[in-house]
Formats: sequence, C-alpha cells, structure tokens
Amino acid sequence: MKIKFFIILYIILVFSQGVFGDSPATSTPFFEAYLDIPLVQIAQNRAL
Repeated sequence: MKIKFFIILYIILVFSQGVFGDSPATSTPFFEAYLDIPLVQIAQNRAL
C-alpha cells in the first residue's frame, strides 16, 4: 500500500513540474496603494 502511494506521489510530482500557475494574489500590484509610504517607495526603486 505504501509503495503504491509513493509511486502515485512520484508521478504527480514529476508531471506537475511543467504546470505553472499564477494566482490573482501574486500578480496584483498591491504595493501601488501604498506608494505614499517611504519604505514602499524604497523597495520599489530597488526592484529586487
């Protein structure tokens, strides 16, 4: 039973490497609402 579980888990992990997801939470520029705060301006200018 454990071996079957690990085989299925391995297959899922291998085939999921090509799938890239983008959620609205990671692609929405929330920082723009806080550009009046100096620390946010510094972070934006650094563009890490």
